[in-house]
Amino acid sequence: MLKNLVHTILLLIIAVPFHAQVGPVTLQCLQVQPTGDVLLQWSPAVDPLNQFVSYEIFNASSSDGVFSLITSIANPATISYQHNTANPLLSDECYYVVVISTDGMNVFDSAPSPTVCTISLDVQPSISPPGQVLLTWTNPYPAGVTFANASYEVWQEFPVGNWSQVATLPIGTETWSFEVTQCEVDFNFQIFVETPFGCVHRSDIAGGRFYDITPPDIPVVSSVWIDHVTNDAVVEWNPSAAPDTQGYILYRCSGSTVTLLDTIFGATSDTFTDRLAPTGTGPVCYLLAAFDTCYSGT
Repeated sequence: MLKNLVHTILLLIIAVPFHAQVGPVTLQCLQVQPTGDVLLQWSPAVDPLNQFVSYEIFNASSSDGVFSLITSIANPATISYQHNTANPLLSDECYYVVVISTDGMNVFDSAPSPTVCTISLDVQPSISPPGQVLLTWTNPYPAGVTFANASYEVWQEFPVGNWSQVATLPIGTETWSFEVTQCEVDFNFQIFVETPFGCVHRSDIAGGRFYDITPPDIPVVSSVWIDHVTNDAVVEWNPSAAPDTQGYILYRCSGSTVTLLDTIFGATSDTFTDRLAPTGTGPVCYLLAAFDTCYSGT
């Protein structure tokens, strides 16, 4: 009797259908194209029982928006899709992927992949402090980054056609600025996030024309003294620390009267001898200004 009972249990186990489903995939990266379209890339479905039906891609204009199905892809080998009607220049475009599978009798939806959004980049002249370029952008991971050591790479196009990385910032820092040191210059920028999946998040390209309106640091006069051999006055100063310093303008002052004395070119210049200083009739006074390549100064 025990043998017959065991045999019956085995038959029951064999008779129960094996319900399985294909698990979720990882949405690996989003790349905003020059046209404004968004290219998605995800990991392939793991489907050892050949139960795959389709990838379903959902989209919303924000991570907390209403997601809608934008396409179904029936080929399991297809792991990328270009969303041609996206508008990442006006809003974040957010996505997740669901895998549909079947065991022949039942249809299953996998858990959705983690939601990933496009990186929206904004580039503007800084109001305070003036004379700087201010970059701000959005985080592609609304629920938090899913891998370690993630960082933003800030890339700059200057001159035209020449891209170079200018900064690396941790995820969570979505702003960066720098001082303009050219009189009038065109810059473009793009934000990258390297992933361990072999693809890279790419923001839209943003930029504009910017101007150097920041004067160089005020030079500090270290000493004024008289050469008792020649009776000339000698002015010495610490050079301005501003990298775009072009030179210095020296003024001689007497009471409320200020007279332009000379222009000294060279950022590292630090001394001037006033051979016409009226040292024999009383003290001589000086004012010193630094100017940059745009001939603005203080």
